[in-house]
Amino acid sequence: MWRFNWLAGALGRATLTFFVMSGCGLSAQAGEKTASLIGSAIQGELARAQFARPNHSATEHLRVNLASAVQALDVYLAGSGASGLAWRQYLLWPDLQRAVEPTAPPDLATLDVLLAQFSSSSAGLELPPFATVKGWLKLYRNQVQAERDPAAEANFQKDIETLRALFANNTDLDRAGRAQLGDVVGRLTAASQAPELVRALRERYSQPNLHFEIASNVVIAGMEREVDDVAPVTDQILGTSIRGTGRTVGRVEARLIPSTEQALICTALRATACSSTVGRNGPAVIYTQGQTEILGEKMLAIDSDGIHGFATQAHCQTTTHITGLGSTKHGLVDRIVRRVASKRVGEQKSASELIAARHAETRVDKRMEAESSVSLAEANAAFAENFNGKFRKPMLLRDQYPRLFRISSTSEAVLLTATQSGDSLLGAPGPPPDDFSGSAAMRLRVHESVLNNLANGLFGGKKMAKPQFDELLTSYLGHVPEELDPEEDTDWSITFAARDPISVQIDDDVAAITVRGAAYTKAGKSFDAMNVTARYKLETTAQGFRAVRQGELSIVPPDFDAASGQKMPTRLIILRSILAKRFNKLFAPEIQAKGLLVQGRWSKVGRLVANRVRARDGWLAVAWEQQPGVVSESMVSYPNGMR
Repeated sequence: MWRFNWLAGALGRATLTFFVMSGCGLSAQAGEKTASLIGSAIQGELARAQFARPNHSATEHLRVNLASAVQALDVYLAGSGASGLAWRQYLLWPDLQRAVEPTAPPDLATLDVLLAQFSSSSAGLELPPFATVKGWLKLYRNQVQAERDPAAEANFQKDIETLRALFANNTDLDRAGRAQLGDVVGRLTAASQAPELVRALRERYSQPNLHFEIASNVVIAGMEREVDDVAPVTDQILGTSIRGTGRTVGRVEARLIPSTEQALICTALRATACSSTVGRNGPAVIYTQGQTEILGEKMLAIDSDGIHGFATQAHCQTTTHITGLGSTKHGLVDRIVRRVASKRVGEQKSASELIAARHAETRVDKRMEAESSVSLAEANAAFAENFNGKFRKPMLLRDQYPRLFRISSTSEAVLLTATQSGDSLLGAPGPPPDDFSGSAAMRLRVHESVLNNLANGLFGGKKMAKPQFDELLTSYLGHVPEELDPEEDTDWSITFAARDPISVQIDDDVAAITVRGAAYTKAGKSFDAMNVTARYKLETTAQGFRAVRQGELSIVPPDFDAASGQKMPTRLIILRSILAKRFNKLFAPEIQAKGLLVQGRWSKVGRLVANRVRARDGWLAVAWEQQPGVVSESMVSYPNGMR
């Protein structure tokens, strides 16, 4: 029987891509060259920006909204039994209730403690009732601080002057300038000042920083297949009971439909069903050869919430050929039955074919809906486990879920676009370079700001010992990589720098990775700040690209200047030796990118090799191409659940 369970694997495990969002248009207001870089929207908003004095009515409005969210959470927890009681204790419920009372003046220290509780990584805080309280609590806390800050207006004017200085030259912002801009945007956001200016700055300087696409032939490879099916035929048409056998031969096909809001895939069964049947109506027996052309289509939509199926649409056209007439009678009665049957068959042939086609459409609809519903349930279960469980949930818990996460499609590829940014952490300064001509099975373009922003959110200022580090890695990767799990090295900790705890800088096919530790401990001993930097040259090989470390690791204190003859204290020399041992395992001399080999329905794709790589202007671009054929286990890795 022809089946549609290709949907499960196809949609549950398919990798999707980010749609490229363009920046805002650029025009004039402080000279043509400057205006062409920062845009008329920014120039105009910068000229109009005025300090909005915080007032109590705005604070009260936020308090009311926070109180409403707390009340909704209260109702939610009331129905959660013992779990609800545990949450109330953890969230310091009496303090939270007092914080939203209209009579008591809000205490900033208490609000900070409450916000820290709601911002922890405890599983469950990503759920809407908790997240809503957290959102209003953050806004309320910032508004209370702004209302009480006597230097608020002076700080605002200082930020505006900083922006004017940044845009005074007719050159675009470098990394340091963008970091400074991010700080200003973060302060303005927290103080709820100049929202239109902030919006314009984000549109220009915080564009999507991750783009990933998969070619249509890869997406649909596991969906398409041949159909050759023999099944019994049973029907009832114009009082005639029909029995027989049918053979359906055709193909299940799929194609991408252009959409900017979601990825659309149209799956279709195109087949011809040939049947040989016997119809009985009273004493009359009708022998028929039939042929039905079948087109059954089901549209599938993929977005960040999962995979959704639209109603099946089936279109069938039936033609029949009467090969003989008979009856269950004998003699004269037999001849009369045959004569009447011949006349009625001729009169009703067109109507019978039309009814048969409609019945076939109903059967196709029901069959596709029944089988696709099971497949979609399996696909969404896999989606929930992999996307929600391993990406969305841990990212929401840590306030790192992308501000933009969009899935879309063209006729040639499924696309995903994301902007990984924060209040003071900006995305890409512009669109990605188009480094690769021609087609590719998959293509990734990621800006250094993705990793840098994530690192700031996950590690900035935090102290992590091995258990916490392993827990974080497991929540994202599902395991601790072997090179980071030596049994003999467990008694250590690192306190990351508050700013840029881990940073990546990409230029001229070189990626420089720096880990900034503000403090370290090892076996009970404390050590001062030290930065560890590895520089990798990206190269292309027949097996895929590789990253080759350039020289030894640089392990020096912040602001250390060896060229000036500065000497490193003995204590830091000891720390450097300890860090070298550990980080040499993490930053191996050479890292070879393995190919991807998908088995099962997608085995026809063959091996996907990342054989084109470019790194420049902050962007890393990688393209995978298909290389059909058998390869050794050591040459490939398998996507989760696909082996």
